[in-house]
Amino acid sequence: MDANNGKTVWQTDFPGKIRSSAAVLEDDLYFTDTTSTLYALERETGKLKWKQKLDDSLKDEGLPDLWDYYIGSPAVDGDYIYVGGEGPRFYALGRKDGSILWETETASYVHGKAAIADGKIYIADMSGEVTALDQQTGKKLWSANFGTVQSSITYKEGIIYFGSRDQYVYALDANTGDIRWSHLSPGGSWVVSSAAASEKHVVIGASDSKVVHVFDREAGEHKLDFKLDSRVFASPVIADNIMYFGSAYTDGGKARDAFYAVDLDSGKELWRFEGTKSPILSTAVVADGAVYFATLDGYLYALH
Repeated sequence: MDANNGKTVWQTDFPGKIRSSAAVLEDDLYFTDTTSTLYALERETGKLKWKQKLDDSLKDEGLPDLWDYYIGSPAVDGDYIYVGGEGPRFYALGRKDGSILWETETASYVHGKAAIADGKIYIADMSGEVTALDQQTGKKLWSANFGTVQSSITYKEGIIYFGSRDQYVYALDANTGDIRWSHLSPGGSWVVSSAAASEKHVVIGASDSKVVHVFDREAGEHKLDFKLDSRVFASPVIADNIMYFGSAYTDGGKARDAFYAVDLDSGKELWRFEGTKSPILSTAVVADGAVYFATLDGYLYALH
């Protein structure tokens, strides 16, 4: 879509639902769909360049998890793509042709986006295994279990951050997997949002506790909770010390799902947009003085 006016530039249909975040590098666009297929498109035209089917052996196993909405999102680094599918495998693929360079077995499917730093890949699967892999070979360097983790891993200066359905937010030493600090979200709440990290802050949303947790990144201390009337499944983003995020599945009453901008130093709400008619499960993009996000009913919004 044209970022200035929202008009459709091109549209291409796919067999599965697209519940992953796209990765863009140079002239190419990469994403997965619910058929456990990774696609590469020409960014300007939407023309398919290649596709690669990934393991989908866990796709129809047992009862569906209604709260596991997202699927694996690709992470791109140079000429390589790293992604998980709907089976117990994680992959490294060539960016130019989609060829599989290595794959490693995981305890369950990986529905978050990997973090890449210092020759390592950091992933989490739905069994709760958080794992560091050698970027070149896929060899497991360390692994530890933290409940059920469906979010992406966030890396910042030697520490990885994530939340879990075990109600905790975690910060781990990226080299060893040792816990640097952890924080219990109140009210028995899952923490399924992915974290965002800046030089000063780490922020992450929670579900039933209806807060966004804000931490002092350098001190590793809980700073404040921004309270609202709804749950936060989407991942916050930070730009110019402002946190942007959307809410989802507000309980009854006059309150409704909304999109927020919050000052991180004071914790004060700067503004909110309540014009949506559906939960906000997408991560926002901030660019060129605007913030973009999508809602569950298929609308894309641009706020200035």
